[in-house]
Amino acid sequence: MTDELKEAIALFGLSETVTINGIEVRYHEMLLKWHPDTCRENSERCHEMTRKIIQSYKILMLHCRGCPILISEAKVVKNLSPDAYWEEHFGDDWMWGRGFGKRF
Repeated sequence: MTDELKEAIALFGLSETVTINGIEVRYHEMLLKWHPDTCRENSERCHEMTRKIIQSYKILMLHCRGCPILISEAKVVKNLSPDAYWEEHFGDDWMWGRGFGKRF
């Protein structure tokens, strides 16, 4: 894991089991807080934080798009074809799986 990725995870305050949807939600929350139009703090700090948030989001999305692993190596997301999904979930089930119709 690169230093940029670690910094992005720390900036967003993400857990190891975060999903892409969770990253997007956190991104929007942070932008709402730090965007110069809505931020009540120092204007320069708001601009800097907005820039960091956008850059970190890009780094996180590139990482997530580039591999099947989100943040933790233990959390693997599979991209299954519809047939493979059906097989994984129903397998040899007599009603829904490969054995459909063989019982009658």
